[in-house]
Amino acid sequence: KNIFFVDDNLIGKKGHTKELLSKLIPFKIAYTAQASISLAKDEELMEMLARSGCLKVIIGFESLSQSNLKQMRKDSSYQVENYLADIKKIQSSGIEVEGAFIFGYDFDDESVFEKTVEFINEANLSTAFFNILTPYPGTQLYQRLKRENRLFHSDWTKYDGEHACFMPKQMSQQILEDGHHWVKKQIYSYESIFKRLYGLWRLWNENKIRLGDRTSPLFRNLAYAHPFFIRNMESK
Repeated sequence: KNIFFVDDNLIGKKGHTKELLSKLIPFKIAYTAQASISLAKDEELMEMLARSGCLKVIIGFESLSQSNLKQMRKDSSYQVENYLADIKKIQSSGIEVEGAFIFGYDFDDESVFEKTVEFINEANLSTAFFNILTPYPGTQLYQRLKRENRLFHSDWTKYDGEHACFMPKQMSQQILEDGHHWVKKQIYSYESIFKRLYGLWRLWNENKIRLGDRTSPLFRNLAYAHPFFIRNMESK
């Protein structure tokens, strides 16, 4: 069984995390965890996560714009120019990376959708999920957009990450919603999924990582790929 640690950042207190992981190793469990990108800077922690059964980490990259990260006060630890290298470090330890992204921040224009698809494919993220920026009541974001008269309505059923409930700065509401849908359609296509999984498999194969581990979601997903598809990928 695959366990999911729902803590938003399992490695928030690294000393405590290493103590926990050392006690998990003998149980030989398989699990997924949420973590921050700072994981890439701690080789011991990555090694302990892999040894203790961590198959995948979910990281909230949120945006490929440093200006957006600054606006959400996440720029001190998240540097867009380091994303690809940091992701590869984590993957090279035998751990898949799932990315989370948000569309609709003030520095997003129409190009954000294509850029995000290109980034996810280049990084070989095994999976990814996306939300439209949602100004939940009680948040600073909600108060700011209300002051700026950019809120459309208070129909809370549409405050679900799938609908644009405010006026974006650099695109229309419809373009934001359509772009969000387009990205999901691209990333969740069979061809895109298998290309990324195959890219990650090649990285692991080159580094002789997890080659005999058929419990990994990566290998379970690849098992569904038709042999002709794999041969087609190898010829490219």
